[in-house]
Amino acid sequence: MRLAFLLTHAPGDQQYEQFAREVALELEAGNVVEVFADVDGVAAVMEARNAPPSVHGPDVVEMFREKDARMQSLVGRGARVVVCRVCARNRGLYRGMEVLDGTRVGDLGELSAMVAEADRVVSR
Repeated sequence: MRLAFLLTHAPGDQQYEQFAREVALELEAGNVVEVFADVDGVAAVMEARNAPPSVHGPDVVEMFREKDARMQSLVGRGARVVVCRVCARNRGLYRGMEVLDGTRVGDLGELSAMVAEADRVVSR
């Protein structure tokens, strides 16, 4: 089965945690998984080492490092991940930042293709 996940929640949100668990289970089941990170979900695909300094302290930095490891694990197990260029730019994340290895920046045309080719679409 081919699944398309629309990730709209940032790391640290319960919906993001649910997304990561669901994608891992689908990959373990042998399904093809594609992820389009949109809206606040773009933060899940931007590298923590490039994150702007936070007033929230080291806990936030650690959360983003854990997020990087989790997303890299999903990519390493076969998830294809695309981050929305417009959403990243609108959140100030795109300029001077890099996406995680194995992921890439794309556009809404790619989301359309993912949805059209998927057997099931999941929004988180």
